Amino acid sequence: MIDTRKTIIEVLSIINFTDDKEVFTDGILVMAEKQALTECIKSLPEHKRAPLIHLLNNTHRQRELSTILKRYITEEMYAKQLEKSTNELFLDYLETIDKTLDPETRAKLESYLALVLADSNRVG
Repeated sequence: MIDTRKTIIEVLSIINFTDDKEVFTDGILVMAEKQALTECIKSLPEHKRAPLIHLLNNTHRQRELSTILKRYITEEMYAKQLEKSTNELFLDYLETIDKTLDPETRAKLESYLALVLADSNRVG
């Protein structure tokens, strides 16, 4: 299994990211979690989505939110969407910075990502 946090931080090191890598990584992962949850809710049929949204809007305790969500969204559904959301967000970032990378850095990045992909295919 790929350690997403470690992979993102390693990529940031390869591209010589100068800001706080941990903070940036946390930001990507939090955005991915929110996007995944939103997409899971949007994928529910209307007869399930409407009551869920009503419950969520009227609940303010984190523990209650978690319990409510588990009634409507399976762990597998969320995990798949989280992986998809994380990949989309990080690939968007890589596409944005790609044109700023020098050939040597791009080659290092491509080699690293190929290794990560090969490892994920071997495991998955």
